[in-house]
Amino acid sequence: MRPELPVVSFVCGAALVVAAAAQRRSLHLPSFAILAWLLVCNLIHGVNSLVNESYVPVWCDLVTKLELATPFAVAMAGLCLAHSLESVSSEREVLHSDGWKTRIKGFACIGMPIIYLLLSILVQDHRFDIVENFGCQASTYISIPAVILLWLPILLLCLSTVILSIIVAVRIWRQRADIFLHVRSRSQLAGLDFQVLLCMGVVQALLLCYIMLSNLALSDLQPWTSLAEVHSELSQVDYINMNDISLRERVKLELDWWIVPTLSLVSLVSLAFGASARIGISSLSEQLYGHFRRPSFPLPMQ
Repeated sequence: MRPELPVVSFVCGAALVVAAAAQRRSLHLPSFAILAWLLVCNLIHGVNSLVNESYVPVWCDLVTKLELATPFAVAMAGLCLAHSLESVSSEREVLHSDGWKTRIKGFACIGMPIIYLLLSILVQDHRFDIVENFGCQASTYISIPAVILLWLPILLLCLSTVILSIIVAVRIWRQRADIFLHVRSRSQLAGLDFQVLLCMGVVQALLLCYIMLSNLALSDLQPWTSLAEVHSELSQVDYINMNDISLRERVKLELDWWIVPTLSLVSLVSLAFGASARIGISSLSEQLYGHFRRPSFPLPMQ
């Protein structure tokens, strides 16, 4: 077992919980969705690296799909975040109520990843893999349909996020301080928080693009014959020893694993620099101090 894997996963998970608790009142739905998906995936990584070969089939069936959907979910939430920032920085009139926009974003951040993980079954050639040190891993038949269903949507979402962020950055450069006053009048975002969220979305989108393109470069496309042939061994579980796989496959496995802690670190660092982080941490500290401090009793008068 590699001890750094569960340590990194659980430390990231704990830090994400603290960040979400400290900013629970100021977090927007897309930002909260990013933290939630990364928290779930970090916990899955930590458990998988501890359990390793002593797996539970139902557990692996569930977590491999959640792991596979996390990059898509983060990319989708990042696009929702970029769209929200572009919307509040524009001069357009608000056409929909806040409740309607929240429902749309909720479906995008939760419903769309569920659809994505269900579609991934189409290009799943066996049940899952048990990889040494990493535990349960999703199985995918690397082919043109897999590229279209799994990699292309994430690349398009990240590209859209970058384009929207560039539009917002151009507005900031042209209007300078005036745009932050405009944003403040249309939302509860302070100027610093606005810039921090913008940077976080761009960095995470670029990281996901890098991972997706690296996966494509490191993968060998196989010919697609038929759905029945691809699913002919769908109930099979493969056990993979790290010494039995090529260097390219090891690099791909490491990239897929470490992208989750990296995205978590980007989220934590970004949120820590926001103005609302200081307020949230101060409020949380006061609540914890009030909860754990010893009660004081007046001394009796003599």
